[in-house]
Amino acid sequence: MRKIRLLSTGVLILLTVGLYAQTNQEKGRDTDNKSFEEAIKPTLNYTASEGDTDFGTKDSVILDDQIILGSLGVGSDCVDNEMFGFNTILLKENNVRMKFEDTSTSGSFPSNDWTLIANDSANEGDNYFAVEDATAVVIPFKLMAGAPANSLFVGSTGNVGIGTDNPMQKLHVMGGMKLDAILTVPGSPEEGFVYMDGNDNLLKYYNGTAWQTVADKQSLTSATLTGSTLQIDIENGSSVSVDLSPILADLEARLSALEGPSGINNIESINPKMSQNSPNPFAYETSINFYIPNEISNASITIYDIKGSVVKEMPINQRGEGDITVTEETVADGTYFYSLILDGRKADSKIMIKAK
Repeated sequence: MRKIRLLSTGVLILLTVGLYAQTNQEKGRDTDNKSFEEAIKPTLNYTASEGDTDFGTKDSVILDDQIILGSLGVGSDCVDNEMFGFNTILLKENNVRMKFEDTSTSGSFPSNDWTLIANDSANEGDNYFAVEDATAVVIPFKLMAGAPANSLFVGSTGNVGIGTDNPMQKLHVMGGMKLDAILTVPGSPEEGFVYMDGNDNLLKYYNGTAWQTVADKQSLTSATLTGSTLQIDIENGSSVSVDLSPILADLEARLSALEGPSGINNIESINPKMSQNSPNPFAYETSINFYIPNEISNASITIYDIKGSVVKEMPINQRGEGDITVTEETVADGTYFYSLILDGRKADSKIMIKAK
C-alpha cells in the first residue's frame, strides 16, 4: 500500500514538471516570434501609428542624438558594401539635391530656404553645381562643369582672384574684363561707383558728387616755355613741368652737324623768319607765319614728334611773308617740334602742342 502511494506521488511530480516546461517553451516561442519592429522599438525609440504594419515604408524617427562611426550613404542608389573612399557623406542617386528648410515663423527671425543642386534633372540638361534660393526660386550662384582651375579664388587675406590663385588686390583679374553698357544711370550712387553708359559708350564713375567720364585725355589750358623748361597747365588746376634740355641738346647737336658753319652763316645772312604757331596749344587748327627770302630754292616746314621722327613735311612755294595752317587732321594730341627747312638746312625750330 505504501509503495502504491509513493508511485502515485512520483507520477504527479513528473506531470507537474512536464507541464511547467511546456508552458515555458510556449512563452519562449512567442518571444522568438516577435516582429522585427517590436524587437528594435526599445533600442531606436521608434514611433509609428498602431495601424502601421508595413515596416519597410515607415520613416524612422530618432528621439536622441545619433553618432555614426563611419561613412553615411544617402540616396536610392546606395548599395550594400558601398565604396566610400575618403567621403564621409555620400549622396547617390540620379537627381541629387540637399535642401535647408528653415521653419522659423515668429517675430523677425530669418526663414529663407536654400537648396544645393547638382546638375539639371532634365534630359540633355547642364552639368553644374549651384546654390538655389529655394524661397525665391532663383539660382544666384552656379558653377559649370569643366570650369578651369582658379576660376574663382578667395585668398586668406580676403582678396579675390579670377583666373589666379595669388590675388594681389581686393579684386585681381587675370585677363580682360567687360562691362555691358546700360542706358539708365544707376540709382543712389556712392563714391567709386562705375558703369558703362550705353548712350555715349563712355565709362563713367561717381566722385561722390556727380558722375564723371573716365578719359585718357585732359584739356590743356596753357603751355609756357622758359629756357629749356616747358610748363603745361592742365584743367582742374593741375600742372606739369618738363625739362626739354636733353632733347634740345640732342637736336642742336644734330642741327650743327648737318648745317656746318658755312650753312648757318649763309642762312643768317638772308635773315629768314618763322613765328611761334598761334594758338598754342591748339585743338582744331593753328597758323605759322614765316618769311622766306627769294634766294631760297627749296623751303618747307617739317613737324617732328618728341622722338625726332618726321610726322609731316609741308613744302612752301611762296617767297617773302606768308603763313601755313596746321589742322587737327595733321597731328594727334601731343607735343611736337617744327622746323623751317631752307635748301636742306634747318633755319629755325619751335615747339607745338596739340590738345583738346
